[in-house]
Amino acid sequence: MTSKRIVRAVLIPALVLLHSSAPSIGQEAALTAPAGDDEIAKLIRDLSHPSYEKRMSATRRLCVVGMSAHDRLEGAAAGEDVERALRAQDVLATLQQLCFSGVEVSLAFSKTKITWDESVDLTISFDNLSSHPARVPFDIDPVARARVGGDARQVADILDLAEWLRVLDPNGREVSLRINDIAADPAVEGVVQERATGDPFAVLPPHQRITITATAFNRGWARFPLLDRGKYRAVLDYVPAWRDRALADARVGRVVSKPAVLEVTTAAPEAVSRRGLEASIIAVLEQGFVIARWMNRSDQTALVNTNFGSSPPQAQGRWICEHGSIARDLRLGDHAGATWQDFDPALVREVEPGQSIELARISVNELKRRLLDARLDQRAREWEVHFSYANLCDLRWQQSQGTALLGNPQAPPFLRKPLPLRLRAGWHSSNRVAVHVAE
Repeated sequence: MTSKRIVRAVLIPALVLLHSSAPSIGQEAALTAPAGDDEIAKLIRDLSHPSYEKRMSATRRLCVVGMSAHDRLEGAAAGEDVERALRAQDVLATLQQLCFSGVEVSLAFSKTKITWDESVDLTISFDNLSSHPARVPFDIDPVARARVGGDARQVADILDLAEWLRVLDPNGREVSLRINDIAADPAVEGVVQERATGDPFAVLPPHQRITITATAFNRGWARFPLLDRGKYRAVLDYVPAWRDRALADARVGRVVSKPAVLEVTTAAPEAVSRRGLEASIIAVLEQGFVIARWMNRSDQTALVNTNFGSSPPQAQGRWICEHGSIARDLRLGDHAGATWQDFDPALVREVEPGQSIELARISVNELKRRLLDARLDQRAREWEVHFSYANLCDLRWQQSQGTALLGNPQAPPFLRKPLPLRLRAGWHSSNRVAVHVAE
């Protein structure tokens, strides 16, 4: 996955979800200006004003004033004026759902300078400067944090940050979140599912400060890759999801942290994708051979299965030759009866970011022989050749085999234990190469 998670919604009561026309600049300034005790008292009274516009204006303004009006709102909510009490209750419910109310947020990287492939942590500090409890959309309780560890903790923290965090590269462009496919890890899958259905919220007591650390901010399973040389800036920018247009346009309740700055001193190789592409296969014609190479375009080390056969755990590889409507597949390692017993762990190869390995090669003479043997065409002609690679051998496939592999003493040791999460699975096809096959 390469986009930000947009699953959090502030639960603002229906009363203040009514749509309204956009405020003018003067109206917006009046909406967000500080309020004194006298104005708060008047706003409370206006919650039951005969004019609907006055009631809505007071409701919006009290949402802006926030916890400063808390005690008066509680009094009105318990009062005998039904209209005023209902509106006061709704405003209180809204304020209780807002995050970072009265909280100052600061970010800091664990280092000031790194190379592109060096890991760095991001610390987030919350200071509740108010005399009221404040909600924050993170796991901040040490006991709750201790229940989830390892990759699951790292993924959980980065996902919790991702909704509100903006990371800008040296050119001012926003860096997108990357998440590896780790659904085969039950703990990680669990925290992802939890956040898809409802995010964690914690309460920060008045005048309390707490700091959490998101580890491997740029190198973990969920990460913001920092691939180019220069200074990066990270800032937490929270804006409640108001449906009321006046409140939304005024960005009421917005909390912005001071930016954390980090300098990357060396850039990732140019072959590493800045857009999240994981791999590509490149076919070339060199010295009488067509060669297919698997290139690691991701920012992390990958493992590639080069055991070739007709079914998992062997990968499937084939040269596809085409001329007009004529097509011929030339498969690699396509021998009948191959099973996991034939799997060679030495053919699972490690590829560093931006590097490539050779998957297969075939000579032009061999292409000619095999195409002519197939009686496709006896004349000299030009063919378009590309390579197709597919691997299903990964942790999910292994788990689907059950006791036939995991823990089976008869299975090869590599397949007997959980397969590495960095073992790439999926399908890739190369570019097309023109090959002249002559008599």
